[in-house]
Amino acid sequence: MDVRNRMADVVKLRCNACQDFLRMILKGGWQQSLYNKAQYEVSNETKFKDKYIATYEKMRDTGIDSYSVDDMDVTLISELVIGKFVGIEEVQPNTRKALVQLRDDRNLTNHSNENEEPDELYLRGLLALCNLRFFIRAVDKNETTISWCR
Repeated sequence: MDVRNRMADVVKLRCNACQDFLRMILKGGWQQSLYNKAQYEVSNETKFKDKYIATYEKMRDTGIDSYSVDDMDVTLISELVIGKFVGIEEVQPNTRKALVQLRDDRNLTNHSNENEEPDELYLRGLLALCNLRFFIRAVDKNETTISWCR
């Protein structure tokens, strides 16, 4: 079994879990709010410009209403949740903390030099899955006001 193939599965699982969580906390009209936020960040060249430029360009290319949660990555999702974006419901501090850990795991994975030993990759994968489980448990425990039937 090649651990590099399993790491790709972990990356996809982490991203999909974050996307599913975001779907649960989005408010109506979020796409226009996100476009406005992305446009502001890019136009004013704020320190968060790099986190929003791909979103801004995609929304301009495909249209605001065509943009979906499936177009988002862990970095953007964590930025929206941690930054308390107006288009989402309030999230509890413990859930935000768990999401920060997922973002950090994602950054570690994406900054790989692809020369890591298999043992290190197994450990990274295991840690990433443990952090994902911690995030899911945090959502289950702390996000009691989320309407699960959206």
